[in-house]
Amino acid sequence: MGMRAGRPRRCYINPGGLPRAAFRSNDRSGYGRCYMSWISVLMLAAARVTITLQLQTVGSLAADLEYHFSLDSANIGLLLGLYLAPGVLVALPAGYLGSFVSEKAAARLGFLSMTMGGLVFAIAPTANLLFVGRLVSGIGAISANLALTRAVAERFEGQRAPFAMAIFANSWPVGLALGAASIGPLARVSDWRWASGSVAIAAIVALLLCERVIRISPGIPLARRLPPPREAVAISLAGITWGLTNSVFIITVTFAPTMLKANGFGVAAAEGVTVAIIAIGAICVPLGGYLVHRGFNEARLVRGSLGCWFIVLILMAVLPSWFTLLTLITAALSALPAGALLALPGRLMGETSRAVGMGLFYTWFYALFGLLPWIAAAATDAHGPVGSWIVCAGYILIAVGTHKGADTRLRQNLVRRFHRSTPITPPLRLCRSRYGPRDPD
Repeated sequence: MGMRAGRPRRCYINPGGLPRAAFRSNDRSGYGRCYMSWISVLMLAAARVTITLQLQTVGSLAADLEYHFSLDSANIGLLLGLYLAPGVLVALPAGYLGSFVSEKAAARLGFLSMTMGGLVFAIAPTANLLFVGRLVSGIGAISANLALTRAVAERFEGQRAPFAMAIFANSWPVGLALGAASIGPLARVSDWRWASGSVAIAAIVALLLCERVIRISPGIPLARRLPPPREAVAISLAGITWGLTNSVFIITVTFAPTMLKANGFGVAAAEGVTVAIIAIGAICVPLGGYLVHRGFNEARLVRGSLGCWFIVLILMAVLPSWFTLLTLITAALSALPAGALLALPGRLMGETSRAVGMGLFYTWFYALFGLLPWIAAAATDAHGPVGSWIVCAGYILIAVGTHKGADTRLRQNLVRRFHRSTPITPPLRLCRSRYGPRDPD
């Protein structure tokens, strides 16, 4: 339709070799429909904030826990790690079970576990129950995080996906900042148990948001939901990339106050710079997603940001006097590709393998997120701060390669989908017309 008589059918081929329609959002190119409004994404992001709040609880209440339960720093570190470390063992089985239930049911189970574990943590009379409550709430948080990410991935594809995922991913720095600003003062005003219990009650509010937003999609047999080998490899590469970049960001936020104090900053100034790092990240995460949504090349944004990030980390190792400025630049560079990186696994997976694939993606993330900061800390002990930044630069260099592999698979999927949905005659290689570029009809 819409073609003039006597003129051959034409299609526009971009410099990368893909039809332009392959990069459009699904509501325009016909590959699917958008089932959620942007307001719904904001509501899911608000629900995900409760996960970060509960993660922040131990850090904000560390002094009270040490006083009331005679815990040392090692036990506080164990409490912190118990929240995310089970993801290595839990994420893939949770994705497996997600093949049989809807996202709403999985989110409901996750937030109920967070509430139960948080209440056990708040009323625990002994240290052993603290660890039990933390473990139960952590398993629930992993399940809820998988369900929420899957819900967004199933409803936003194409150019909309990075922007939607950027809004969703921005809940992490927002939750960290909100937890640091609210949990400690609340504990000083009332009691540490009330502060911890309020976070558990917030999980109920998140559950109500999910009940309102997430639509029920019936599960299908598991045999149809296992990703094929090539798809599993691509999802693993995406998970490795996400784990590497998040690990470098958390290493920067963790080590920044110590480095700033070594450069002559006071305690208040060092904390102010750390807050600025998180604030810059919270601003640049949606900015990067919006750029992709408006047509900026996704691969160039990701690999360009990672390449500049690598250079800045090297400069942080060789120019310690410029550490403050370089750290703020690092915050921006780490945040810009976040939406595109989190949207990548959803675009790699088929509709029938998204539940298990998302579990595989987060398994790599949790494994690397627990291991890589420890390696960087060991490098710091052995070679000083220079060692940690060199190690982080190596992480980013690996992330460039893994993203290249996953992006290559994504481009192959886009070409395959375009050819299946839009039969072209004459063949694609003959579709350059003397009448100039034009969208396929």
